[in-house]
Amino acid sequence: MSDALEKNARTLKELEVELEKALRHCRIASLRFEEGNVPNACAHILALEGHIQKVHLARTSIAITHSEHAILEEK
Repeated sequence: MSDALEKNARTLKELEVELEKALRHCRIASLRFEEGNVPNACAHILALEGHIQKVHLARTSIAITHSEHAILEEK
């Protein structure tokens, strides 16, 4: 496997971890709102957003790498 493919595979595994963390924060925030614990719920929403931003940055990195290797076809 090429270095670029290995890097993309590693990045996608990292995205999986970040998305799982985001999901856990989402679940906890929901529970905290149900309990009426708004400050704690909001703290989990901020953590959720942080994980989403990490996913966005990693996805952008993959897209940039792809754009450097993509072949444009003339029509």
